[in-house]
Amino acid sequence: MRALVERQGGSNGAEPKRTAVRPLVRPRRHFVEKETEQMHVCLGGVGMARDDKRRHFLRVEVEACKRLRGVDLFVSHEAARPFLLEVRGRRQDVGKTPINEVLAAIRPRMHLSGHHHVYNDDLRQGVRSIGLDPVGRSYVVIDTASWQYEHLET
Repeated sequence: MRALVERQGGSNGAEPKRTAVRPLVRPRRHFVEKETEQMHVCLGGVGMARDDKRRHFLRVEVEACKRLRGVDLFVSHEAARPFLLEVRGRRQDVGKTPINEVLAAIRPRMHLSGHHHVYNDDLRQGVRSIGLDPVGRSYVVIDTASWQYEHLET
């Protein structure tokens, strides 16, 4: 939960300086504790207008992530570079360099992203980086004891 604490006001409790952002939804948190063999996590943040270039992440968030330590699994919306896709008839790198910066700084055991809705499995900055399909198409099962994983069609 360290990332949540930093996002919500910094480790010393002071509100970090930010550019004004108009939230689309009111922030809320919901935690449930129970015995289970599986874990499902849903994380969200303050939404921004579709035409706001900061809508995916802010530099302050990238810098805060780069300071994290002991991260096993890093989950991001965006993919690391290179992430090649056909866009308007041309093959383009649609990955984001700041994700590579975070991976290089924190060196997690694994990185998952989902923005492009295409399964992709490669190494980025020496970290296993997996782009996820929509769950209706396929999913990944991860054994966190060994960090072995299996890609399964739905």
